[in-house]
Amino acid sequence: MRIGAGRRRPEGRGAAAAAVTGRPRGRSGPVRRAVEFHSSLWRCSAQWLLGRRPGAGPQDRGFPHRGPVFAMVLAMLGVSVVEVVLVELIVPWPPVRAVLLVLGLWGAGLVLGTLAAMVVRPHLIGPEGVRVRNGPDWEAFLPRDAVADVRAVRRARDRDGVDHDGDVLRVVVGTTTTVEVVLSRPLAVRLPRGDEVDVTRVALFADDPRGFVAAARGLIP
Repeated sequence: MRIGAGRRRPEGRGAAAAAVTGRPRGRSGPVRRAVEFHSSLWRCSAQWLLGRRPGAGPQDRGFPHRGPVFAMVLAMLGVSVVEVVLVELIVPWPPVRAVLLVLGLWGAGLVLGTLAAMVVRPHLIGPEGVRVRNGPDWEAFLPRDAVADVRAVRRARDRDGVDHDGDVLRVVVGTTTTVEVVLSRPLAVRLPRGDEVDVTRVALFADDPRGFVAAARGLIP
């Protein structure tokens, strides 16, 4: 699908790195990371409600990477809503009920933000290159001239999330990757925790790997 309209709004590009995450930053403590992560979830919820697609230019195509996780998170949201209702109906003590309701609504909001991030932050392929995304705030930019080959390769992985194995960056959803991007030169990528690694291949998950491959190969001279 083609998304976005008007002038591109850069979403957290690093000033000098060839490929960076959604926000250029060094290592930070667990409390700061948690605050930033939760803030990003709420921001994604607002963008979803407003129909916005952050960082997308008029010529960019979006490729969702929800996989089986979307249905699981949607079920979690349903459970969270039921819990809030049950607390209101069952807990007789107003102070306790108020605390539990606040906690329940906060939890439901975070689950909603997780769903929203999957919707408003697909991978993007455009004239400048490929933006690989994960979660509410992480992305890596692969410049057009660094993309040497793209192929659909389905592989099972140990766990979800962003990590690396040597010079291979892995962006995993549902313990699976479905696309492999081969780079023409090493690129520096900042991982979610702040570490920078040089990678020559990127394994990622896309719901439509064939469509992703066809679009990305259009970047190769």
